[in-house]
Amino acid sequence: MPLRYVFKAVFQKSFDKITSQEQRLVIKAIEALDSYFKHGKASYGLHIKKLYGSSMGQVYEARISIDLRIVWIQTKEEAIFSLLGGHDDVRRFIKNL
Repeated sequence: MPLRYVFKAVFQKSFDKITSQEQRLVIKAIEALDSYFKHGKASYGLHIKKLYGSSMGQVYEARISIDLRIVWIQTKEEAIFSLLGGHDDVRRFIKNL
């Protein structure tokens, strides 16, 4: 069964604030993540990294650019895209889990 994608409001708000070029990179990365979820292989450029395991699921990070990251929580049924931001945003997100 394929994963269902959920985009948190904070992720969507961050997406709306970035440049159109960065938005294209995010869309391309999500397409690459879709392939990763289906086939288990990811583009090297994404640098997918497991950050944390919690009762909510496994927390992962993917690199969009030098300054931009996507963080999602993965369960058996869902990939919950929770954060779109920089290194400091990722640290704050993890600290608040």
